[in-house]
Amino acid sequence: MERLDVHGVRLDLAREEVSPVIWKALEDGSYEAKEARSILKAIKPGDRVLELGSGIGIITSIIAGIKDVSVWAFEANPGTAALAERVIKANCPDNVVFSQGLLTAHAPHVHPFYVRKDLWMSSMDENQGPYEKRIEIPSENIDEFINRHRINALVMDIEGAEHDLLQNAELVGVER
Repeated sequence: MERLDVHGVRLDLAREEVSPVIWKALEDGSYEAKEARSILKAIKPGDRVLELGSGIGIITSIIAGIKDVSVWAFEANPGTAALAERVIKANCPDNVVFSQGLLTAHAPHVHPFYVRKDLWMSSMDENQGPYEKRIEIPSENIDEFINRHRINALVMDIEGAEHDLLQNAELVGVER
């Protein structure tokens, strides 16, 4: 296990837990660098943030560090979610609710999900390339979730599935 600092977020991680490409990006600070800079401009103190696609929890941890912010974060990939949960617990006060799962604009149902070695390649698209395994992930309706938690900011990094999952979402109350 090695300790890395990525954009001010502490990671205790073994090299074999991520692909070599991701490890290199973590080491050189290029992992989600643009997102890390952008999030501090987009999220304001007091926001109630829904994050879809938390990855390994770096952006979640940055969001959680903003004053008086509440965060609900989701990651579909179970392996990645386990890493995210560790990173979030190590870096965040108790203002993050983390879940492994999916939110969609449809009635809840089960979706196929294809797990790949590079976490950013895992997706609901079977034809995106070779995958290690196919799993099924239940979803929850995003509009009901937003209403229930009074979400006003949405952060998404779900590798191109944004349009497919949310094209019919109303997103009432989401300002940014």
